[in-house]
Amino acid sequence: FFVEAFLFFLAGFLAFRSDTELHRFFRAFVWVGIGVAAAHLFALQTGYRFRGYVETGNELAEYGGLFTNSNSMADFYAMAIPVALLLALRGGRGASQRIVAAVAVPVMLASLFLSGSRGGMIATTIVVAIAFLWSRVGIARTLLIVTVSSLLVAASYAVLATLLSEYFDLILRGLEEQGLETPRTKIWPCYLGI
Repeated sequence: FFVEAFLFFLAGFLAFRSDTELHRFFRAFVWVGIGVAAAHLFALQTGYRFRGYVETGNELAEYGGLFTNSNSMADFYAMAIPVALLLALRGGRGASQRIVAAVAVPVMLASLFLSGSRGGMIATTIVVAIAFLWSRVGIARTLLIVTVSSLLVAASYAVLATLLSEYFDLILRGLEEQGLETPRTKIWPCYLGI
């Protein structure tokens, strides 16, 4: 699934006839990201479960909100968060759109973290790095990106630690226990071979 996060950026070269069309699509995609994150955080805060929810036994860490599971939701964020970051830093179409994109990032980061998906967190980090490499940002812009990203991560941390501390502690414990242990280092080379 995480390969989709990389292919998402290639779609712009093939599916859209103009930069304006692509930019409009990305703005709409960020709004969808805000909705997905808000729905997930709402469900965690209230205990509400959307239609089609199947209990897995570890519902705190595995609930994917509008998605069938947390890994699918994390895969979505691996596409949506890089887009929002680029729009926040390079929007160029007005301050309000950049503000919306900047606000979307900590909300989506909070939801991504609460998904407990280690693969999703790693894939998001990789796709963010690829997006910035392709965007050809200069040194000044890179420093701005690091500063803004640090502030957004701090904002996400504050939201999680105050509003959803129970889930935050649960996910932290899970990450401490599992570390970076994953079968993906064996699975992904097999996919590449296929």
